[in-house]
Amino acid sequence: MSDDEINTPLPRMTKQKAEAWARHWSASMARTAGATIVPARTMLDARRCIGKGGELPADGRFFIDHGIQARLPKGQHADAIRKLRAKLEEQGLHIDAYRAVDEPYTEDGLEVRSGLGATHPTDHHHVSVDSISDDLISFAVYTPCLLPPGVEQQQF
Repeated sequence: MSDDEINTPLPRMTKQKAEAWARHWSASMARTAGATIVPARTMLDARRCIGKGGELPADGRFFIDHGIQARLPKGQHADAIRKLRAKLEEQGLHIDAYRAVDEPYTEDGLEVRSGLGATHPTDHHHVSVDSISDDLISFAVYTPCLLPPGVEQQQF
């Protein structure tokens, strides 16, 4: 990694706005899938960014992980994943991983279910959707490293 790459300006956003944005994305994916969010099964984590070389910046940069679980009958998981893939591609995301299986199966001792992962090519946020049980599907959003507004970005 060159000095230019490590010091590329980070996108700016407050933690509150980033959290709201991640919640919106997760809920929107659940609506598109036709799933009903289970409020007790949500997670939001804001953490300090650590550089690829182990750098520990003091400028307040952070990232958000947000996940929800939602109810969706087993027979609808694969169709929901297909629908979400089309919608995410339409929104310009790159599909990193994709599997839509109408019926879960076991391969090498592991259960294989439907799922997808996608990344936005310029905003660099990542989303994932996974069939996790017969009636639950998870939706997650991961932001890139963000810098709070008004803070000078630390250089390495």
